[in-house]
Amino acid sequence: MGCCSSRSPLYNSLVRKSMNDFIESTKLNLFSCLDIKRLDAQILSENMDQETYELFAKGWGINASYEMFSSRGVVHKFDLKVSLMLFSSDFPENKIYLLKEMLNGCPRRLMQFLEWRYRLINDKIPNEMQKFKILERNDAKEWIGSTRFRAGSEIINSFYQIKNDERMINTLNLLNIN
Repeated sequence: MGCCSSRSPLYNSLVRKSMNDFIESTKLNLFSCLDIKRLDAQILSENMDQETYELFAKGWGINASYEMFSSRGVVHKFDLKVSLMLFSSDFPENKIYLLKEMLNGCPRRLMQFLEWRYRLINDKIPNEMQKFKILERNDAKEWIGSTRFRAGSEIINSFYQIKNDERMINTLNLLNIN
């Protein structure tokens, strides 16, 4: 969250509760890891345009906007799968197995995972929560602004810790949103 939120446990718990409300309203927590694995067969292209994403979201009952998952005008299949895995209420063991399968031992994929996770939590989610009127504009701006200054070092530190020892995925609590 950032330095301001860490000083106020009440603020931190309010943001966490509002994030849970947001996740429930978008129905992103209903996906299991098995559902996410099935996406490979359903989504043939590595990138989805807005129309394709909206058809997909309607079919799966997702209430999250295209903007939440899009990057440079498309939704990347890897980013979508990572997002759904992070929101999933599935067991941690299943998430670890799915993540290892998605990363396939590739350091570049690990970095992509860490970068997207950071962007999702500290940019996309606050903006979406603001659109849903779950967070006020100032709270969303504070959330986004307070995390930017340390973004690079957090991602790089996590990358090297995981690269040296895969068990750090659990220790760093990377498979959950809040």
